[in-house]
Amino acid sequence: MGEPCDNLELSPGGARVLLRQPASVSVWELETGALVRRVPAADPRRRSGFLDDGRLLLASFRGAEEIDLASGLRTLRQPGAFGALFVSPDGQRALVGDGGGVRLVSLSDFRTLSGLRCERPCTLRAARFSRDSRGAVALTSDEVFSLIEGRPVNVVLRRTDTAALSAYPLRRGSVLVLGDRAERRDAQTGRREGVLAGEFWGRVSAWSGVGEGVLTLNRAGEVTELRP
Repeated sequence: MGEPCDNLELSPGGARVLLRQPASVSVWELETGALVRRVPAADPRRRSGFLDDGRLLLASFRGAEEIDLASGLRTLRQPGAFGALFVSPDGQRALVGDGGGVRLVSLSDFRTLSGLRCERPCTLRAARFSRDSRGAVALTSDEVFSLIEGRPVNVVLRRTDTAALSAYPLRRGSVLVLGDRAERRDAQTGRREGVLAGEFWGRVSAWSGVGEGVLTLNRAGEVTELRP
């Protein structure tokens, strides 16, 4: 492909994979390895995600653009400043950031379901959705937020090195925070509820295929499944 890959994401139907690269995003058929479409992305800080197997949503300089993968047709779904956009695995919701705030929105009409304005400039750099996509955890430059549809946003954790973290919303009103250790924190108060044994590298992790299990990589390169 000629350029490094920043991240990858499976389509909701599991037939295609999206690769994020410094100057573009590309979609490939998983079974055949054939390129479906490559889309230029002038600003690598902006994000994109699948709406379904045939459509992408891209945060561009114009706003949120829908891209038809068969024809390449681009449709402006929502004008405005989108510094970052993360689409839920089912393509129904998204976390968006504009540098001054974070919002959970419905992609049917871009209605805000939960959101806040940051006390100081904040960059949305990562997001994880709950299994039902009605909630999410947002990691900004120095804070971890919990967002749930129809509820106020809560601060789970404040620290200056969130780039070394991953976080996952759990069904029991908790958030799993992965760094050098794994902590379970209350989604409303941020209070630490427990620490899981083991050594973890928070930046390398993913939902496993079972329940609320999370796959993570330790510094020795070993994969561990957490069942918080």
